[in-house]
Amino acid sequence: MASTLYPEPTPQTAECLNLMGVCYEKCGDYKQALEKKLSAHEMRKKLFADDPYSLDLAESYHSLAVTYDSQNEFETAHKYKMDAFKIRKKVFGNKPNSLLASSLNNIGVSFERQGKFKGRCFFYVSIRSIR
Repeated sequence: MASTLYPEPTPQTAECLNLMGVCYEKCGDYKQALEKKLSAHEMRKKLFADDPYSLDLAESYHSLAVTYDSQNEFETAHKYKMDAFKIRKKVFGNKPNSLLASSLNNIGVSFERQGKFKGRCFFYVSIRSIR
């Protein structure tokens, strides 16, 4: 659908695909959600090949993590959360930022869901240093 609106891949097309994935996820259709979000992610990887620290890519990783979390695939979700965090950390450094704090919180939740409480505590304490 989005490809007929935009003949070439664009950030807007990727965002549309990702939002379609969010809608499918809200309806409980995780297969379609993942398909749309992965398409958006692949498009963003191509669009931002020259900028591996694009916040759009971080958003893709985060969005994929949400879907995997919804399916109780915590290890896969954790990997994507770490990818989002690495980009955000590179972009923001140690400056206070809500996206970076959110990434740290998400990783802490990931550790908790996997029963890795020491990892969880480290990331939760790290949030305090940047908020």
